[in-house]
Amino acid sequence: MSNIGFIGLGNMGFPMAQNLAKEKQHNIYVFDLNIETLKKNLWPENVVPTNDLSELATNSDTVITCLPDISIVQEVYYGNKGILSNLKEGTLAIDMSSSDPHLTIELGNTLTKMGVDLIDAPVSGGVKKAISGELAILVGGDKPNVEKAMPTLTLMGGKIIHTGSLGSGQACKCLNNLCSATGLLVVAEALSLAEKFGVMPDTFIDVLNYSSGKNNSTENKFHQFILSEKFNSGFRMDLMNKDILTALNLANSLKVDFSLSKTSIDKWKRAENELELGCDHTEIAGWQRKLS
Repeated sequence: MSNIGFIGLGNMGFPMAQNLAKEKQHNIYVFDLNIETLKKNLWPENVVPTNDLSELATNSDTVITCLPDISIVQEVYYGNKGILSNLKEGTLAIDMSSSDPHLTIELGNTLTKMGVDLIDAPVSGGVKKAISGELAILVGGDKPNVEKAMPTLTLMGGKIIHTGSLGSGQACKCLNNLCSATGLLVVAEALSLAEKFGVMPDTFIDVLNYSSGKNNSTENKFHQFILSEKFNSGFRMDLMNKDILTALNLANSLKVDFSLSKTSIDKWKRAENELELGCDHTEIAGWQRKLS
């Protein structure tokens, strides 16, 4: 059995790590700052919860990070208590966070100098698919490293897509979230107008879902989290904004006309500024309704 270190047991990371452990194909060291997630009774016998990153690094052949942003990933590897010096040569690093493509490439260059191979493997599908093990995993990196990671990734994902060189997974992830965010926002605006005209909200979403205007949000978010006013999809608005701002920065660096997307990004940022810190991203639809 190989040893895997898993760092980051949040809404997504916790069920992902649990799926890694299910088949008992690996010994898994898990780490998180939230000690509640490290309680031994939450894990099968092949999992070692630890609050010591150096212990995790020393004992791991593969290290997986699933963290809020690239700055935290960088801190884990080469911050004051970074693990880079504890990793064995030949260790495979898999960053499953949603990060910046260019900074991911920089991280990969730093790790390579220490004999550690990095691939980026951000995920899509939300908490529901993290629990079921059916995530889409977008993998950037050299083909041999991706092939080496495949048996591990398939324990967490239903669809593994090799997107290209290192950083390309992150590029695809932030652009995917931009399309998702803009799709949700345009439906929220259209719904406000339909409702003002006298169309019932449930009816309008049904119209979209049986017509050409449907998207992921109409199918999986409006009835479930927005019209129900639960607003608990499990993905925070600030994290959505982080991803779509990453897409904007990428467009600016490559000098791509992003005028339509920028309008969406500006409105998402405005909503975040006016709503409660840490709110679910689906709250933007309720916010939009109050504008009308």
